[in-house]
Amino acid sequence: MPYTKIVEWYMQSNVIREIVDFSLDRWMAIHCEARDEKGNQLFLRYWKGGKPITIASEEDFEKIFHIFRKYRPRTFYVTANQYYRLRVIEDTMDMRNIEKCMPTWDIDNVFQKWEATIEVAKVIVEFLYQYGIEKSVFVKWSGNGAHVHINPLAFSDEVTTKINPLDIAYATVEYVNIRLKQKYIEIAEKFKAPELKVENKMDIKRVFTCPLSLHREVDRVAICIDPEKLENFDPVWTRPETYRHYTDWRRYKEGEGDRLAEVAFETIGPCPYLGSTKRRRRKGTRPDEIIRKFLKFDV
Repeated sequence: MPYTKIVEWYMQSNVIREIVDFSLDRWMAIHCEARDEKGNQLFLRYWKGGKPITIASEEDFEKIFHIFRKYRPRTFYVTANQYYRLRVIEDTMDMRNIEKCMPTWDIDNVFQKWEATIEVAKVIVEFLYQYGIEKSVFVKWSGNGAHVHINPLAFSDEVTTKINPLDIAYATVEYVNIRLKQKYIEIAEKFKAPELKVENKMDIKRVFTCPLSLHREVDRVAICIDPEKLENFDPVWTRPETYRHYTDWRRYKEGEGDRLAEVAFETIGPCPYLGSTKRRRRKGTRPDEIIRKFLKFDV
């Protein structure tokens, strides 16, 4: 896609609105078409001067294309974390500064095996439904795979004041993955998809693609999907010229994530990943101990 077309895509009002709304109070990252001396696409996370990139309005988003125009911004991501403040680099590493965090299952696969990807998304959504999480879940197709997200507002203040939001997100994703591991294996075998994997990438700096962002290399768009309509998914929905996007990713029901959050945290414990040099020790995390724990909490 010529870069002029990329800019035209991002100047559409509905595209700007989706990206801005998804990015509020989050730390943004940008993949650019320009490359470094090693041939890698530039990955920007800071404004000139070192402040973390954030946007809060259409004007902020449009400013990116002016300030970084020589790098040719192409793909937009934001953190799973939402923060109380993002003024200096240190704010991004302060656990006490995390206001909310979005649990996300990263389903990685090759594009040609998209049916297996959707099948995995369906079993994750069904599991969340069993725990009462129905109005706060959505699926996003991104590149060659998909993400299953829980709106972080599904967790009440009562729970997030007791358990750090990042710990909630990490434990929730890990717990569900352990419970569904055998189903993931069966789906990979059924669809002959050996590359299929579901990862827990929750950490203090993790970013995920913004809705209606273009992929960093291929001409596909990240679209949200109604979890009730996963059966109807068609790969043509991801083409910029025929995209189909679910705008109700914003919906949530406060508190419907609390039960799963508490069970998962008691079973898994806190997120061990606090950056490239920081780790937290976790107690009681041998596989046999985890299994014994979660068997107490069968739905």
